[in-house]
Amino acid sequence: MLTLIIFICTVLLVILSTLYKPKFRMGSINIESFWVIASVGALLLLLTSSLSIQEVYDALTMSGSMSPIKLLIIFLSMSGLSLMLDTLGFFKVASNYVLKKAGHSHTKIFIYVYVAVSILTIFTSNDIIILTLTPIIIYFSKRTNLYPIPLLVSQFVAANTWSLMLIVGNPTNIYLASKFGINFISYLQVMFFPTFITGVFTFGLLYLIFRKTLKKPIEKTYEQTVYVENKFLVYVTLAHLILCTLSLAVANYIQLEMHMISLFFLCSNALFLIIYQITRLQAYPSYFLNSVKSMPWNLMPFILSMFIMMTSLNKYGLTKNIFEILNHVPTYIGYGMGSFIASNMMNNIPMSVLFVDVISHATHIYPHQLETLVYSAIIGSNIGAYLTPLGSLAGMMWLRMLKKENIDMTFKKFVGYGALIALPAMVVALVTLSWFV
Repeated sequence: MLTLIIFICTVLLVILSTLYKPKFRMGSINIESFWVIASVGALLLLLTSSLSIQEVYDALTMSGSMSPIKLLIIFLSMSGLSLMLDTLGFFKVASNYVLKKAGHSHTKIFIYVYVAVSILTIFTSNDIIILTLTPIIIYFSKRTNLYPIPLLVSQFVAANTWSLMLIVGNPTNIYLASKFGINFISYLQVMFFPTFITGVFTFGLLYLIFRKTLKKPIEKTYEQTVYVENKFLVYVTLAHLILCTLSLAVANYIQLEMHMISLFFLCSNALFLIIYQITRLQAYPSYFLNSVKSMPWNLMPFILSMFIMMTSLNKYGLTKNIFEILNHVPTYIGYGMGSFIASNMMNNIPMSVLFVDVISHATHIYPHQLETLVYSAIIGSNIGAYLTPLGSLAGMMWLRMLKKENIDMTFKKFVGYGALIALPAMVVALVTLSWFV
């Protein structure tokens, strides 16, 4: 009961911190409150002996194909490679090209942004794409007197829908799939069509929602020209990212763990940038250091703290209770909607840890049926990200970015759009999954 009380209070306070965005100040440094609240909740579990330090260590470093620490390494490595590309100007140039191609057509811009974000998300990371392209869309909207909400919502939905395509598209995909022995190729074979169909559906739904706004022409021409700072380094970093993705695809066959592959390519690219900039360009290694500064470091204590809470809930049998409840609901609906709701209570990464334990109780079903539970939970964790800002790490940071830029996107408005889009998208994704799994 004590564990449950601490968990509920922590989650409620995190939700309130997302709503009202208070910050702690230490001298000239502003500290986000959401991760501090989560850390205090985890610390209380240790101080009240709900969990021991040894139990926490064992949970975070558990043996097997995937553990929370390994997941964080993959997340940070893929984020690092994407941020190095961003620092070199690749995403700015790509998005600038897309926006210029649309000319004065609001509808064309809407389509191009959705397609560009979808493609980039598949091969990089949904969180990084959202956080990288959002400032560009805001800047473009201000320069052209364009209402930014349709493009921003479209971008956010596209990134969290098409991240379903590959196992590396979202940390939740990696954790849930790896825990149950689903490899890169097997995952793609099942999730390709559900992702494609759901992606096309969400685009159509977004167009219907914003169709009146999209009929208005763009008043001003967007004329900004952007160049990459060093084409050679962009090619090198792109090569690292592509080779990393391909290596992850065959990780199961070459007997290498995914976190080691992603970490290797991150370190390789980082060393190349540092050495090249110092020796060849005779400059300060700013590309690497700027990428390090942009890394989502404040999300790490939040994720680890929520992992600790999930471990405590599992220790006291809550996951078995959830399993028994879901057993009374049809599989796709139970595990899909269950993970969808849980993501918005505790964030989708800790949710994936919780649902691994929930699904692990299904010991008397066929492997085919077990995979159905896993894929349903993965769909809920991705699409659940655009119901409320708490659903994903990117959602929490995205809302803060919009507030900073005085964009009219409140928590209430976020949930309003989320309910219109996420609930129908869940139905389409789960129905399509039932055809292919």
